[in-house]
Parts: sequence; structure tokens; C-alpha cells
Amino acid sequence: LYKTAFGHAAGVHSMAERIGGKGRTFSFYRANLARKYGDTWPESWRNTVYARMQFWGFNTVANWSQQDVMENSPLPFTASTGIYGEFRRIEGGGGYWAKMADAYDPSFAAAVEKSVVPVAQRWAATPLCLGYFVDNEISWEAIEVGTLASPPDQPCRVAQVEMLTQKYGDLAALNKAWETNAADWESLRVPGKRTPACQADLDAFVYAFGVRYFETINSALKKHAPNQLYLGCRFASAPKPAVRACAAVADVVSFNIYRASVGRDEYAGENSLGKPILIGEFHFGALDRGMFHTGLVATSNQRERAAAYERYVNSVLDNPSFVGCHWFQYIDEPITGRTYDGENYNIGFLTVTDTPYPEMVRAAQKVHGEMYERRFAK
Repeated sequence: LYKTAFGHAAGVHSMAERIGGKGRTFSFYRANLARKYGDTWPESWRNTVYARMQFWGFNTVANWSQQDVMENSPLPFTASTGIYGEFRRIEGGGGYWAKMADAYDPSFAAAVEKSVVPVAQRWAATPLCLGYFVDNEISWEAIEVGTLASPPDQPCRVAQVEMLTQKYGDLAALNKAWETNAADWESLRVPGKRTPACQADLDAFVYAFGVRYFETINSALKKHAPNQLYLGCRFASAPKPAVRACAAVADVVSFNIYRASVGRDEYAGENSLGKPILIGEFHFGALDRGMFHTGLVATSNQRERAAAYERYVNSVLDNPSFVGCHWFQYIDEPITGRTYDGENYNIGFLTVTDTPYPEMVRAAQKVHGEMYERRFAK
């Protein structure tokens, strides 16, 4: 009965150092589904998911969903991939999940093509697939300082030095504008205190880097899935030049925004990016029903969690630049921590016993039932 609950994981991000980052796994949620629905639980559970989502007023299956859920979905859905393969990363920059890919590395375009083809081929002919997120919460913050902190042969560093050489002609002129004293181009670093000229040059390079990154991916997607949308990279760190670069190329700009709400004027009016904006992740959690972590945005109890959900979705509806928001995630994370990095958040619409939180369901039905009238009445 429980055979589908067992698995094996390797290459995890964190929280598994004692077992070398790999080992046998057990899903309490899958075990509970097997107990509830029997040996044919995957299909029975999947049909229950669809019925629940429609009854609760959801209109899209969001990112990170199981493949069979997407394959059989009666609702529109989004697909995703990351850029994988052999290419240079910005060695002088940091990054929580990984170092930032070097979009100037000649190997990057080939890696993009190889990464995009499988997901595009799977969904390109599926009308319910809205489009593709490519990458997630990548380290945009590493470009500004990390590029010049990288080795001299780092491709993006070579490109940045070339841009600066074309603008200033020689290092002496740059040192004057930046108020630095670099002895040669190889020793040039971003100063701790930046002059306006220095910041403008850094912003210009981040934008150029971003355009190259997004155009490389967009070209591959439009080649293999021309009738669907490029949904951006799901910004977590979001330097303004990188966001502008995304807006210049992608069909949709996506952010993962974990906070209480979205501002009514955020990216609207004179601050508009000129492209639709989609929130790829948000959530709220509480500790009143047996969980040990609230997730990234805490509330005091389930009633307040439901109220926070309603406020957040309404704030998105009230901002004309945003076209949607995706909740993360359908079920609570395991109380013992998920395999990849140990997260154990109370962020589900359901517990791991497949039991909905009634407060969240009522809030969803209310706000979703009113959302089109709220948006279009304004």
C-alpha cells in the first residue's frame, strides 16, 4: 500500500549534510493518500484536486505542479524549466540557490536550447498551457559587484570591461569618474562608495546582461513553442535594470513576492513596465494547528491567515499592472522538512492528511467569487 511513498533523493540543497546530501525518503502525504483512496489513489486524488480547485474558485494550476496533474488538467496551467548544463557561472558573485549563470559564456546558449526543448516539446501543442517560467529566484544581485570580482577570463567580466573601455577610452578616465585607483583593468573592482557615474555604469551593464539572458531564452522558446508565453524568471532579488530588461523581452514579468500585499501603484502608471506582471509565489502561515514554522510571512492563526490571503489577492486585483498571483503551495510541507532543504512550513490549503483548512477555503471562495467584478468594475 505504501510503496509509492518511498523514494530516493540526491543532490539536495541543504539540511542533509549528515547523510551526504542523499538517501531514502518517505512521503507522509502520499502514504495518507494511499490510506484514503486505496491502491488507485493517484487518479482519485487528482480528480479530487481538480474538483476542489474549481469549487474554491481557482482558475489556474500554478508552477511546481506534478506532471500527471498538468497532463490531465481541465484548468489552464503553467510549465517551467531551469537552465542546466555545462556553462560558466559568475565566480565572483554569491547566490542562495546557486551562483548566477554567465549569459556571456558561449556555452550558455547551447544550454538554454537543451533545457528548453524537452519542456516545450511536451506542452507546445497543448492549448491549456499558458506559457513557461524559465529559472526561479536566480541571483541577479550577484551581477553588479560579482562580475568585476570574477577572474579576468570570466566572459561577463570581459564584456563589462569592453563596455567601460568603449565609454571611457582608458582606465585613467574611469578612475576619475568612479573615484577609484585601479592600477589596471584586471584589478578593477566595484568601490564601496559609488559615484553617480559608477552606479550608472553598473546599472547599464546589469541591463545589458539581462537583455542578453532574456533574449537567449526567448529565442529558444519562440522557436519551439511559438504560440505560448514567456513568463519570465520569477524574480526574488529584483534589481531595477534586470527587471527592465525582462520587460523589454519577455511576454510577462514574474515576481515571487512574499509580503502582506502589493501596493496599488506598484509598477502602475508612470512606473509601469509596459508588460503584464504575474506573481509566481506568495503565502502565509500560522502555528496554531501543530506546525513548527509559519513560512516566510507569519500570521497569528488560521483565521488571520485566511484574512491575509483575501487582502493579498484583492491588492493584486486593485493594481492594473498585475494579471494574477499564484499561491505556494497546495499542501503543507512535511513537519519533518521537505527533502530539498528542510522547509517545514504551514503554507497549504490542506494538511498532509488531505484535509482542507476551512478558513482558507472560505476566504478563497469569497475573494475568487468577487475577483472579476472587482477588477473590471474599476
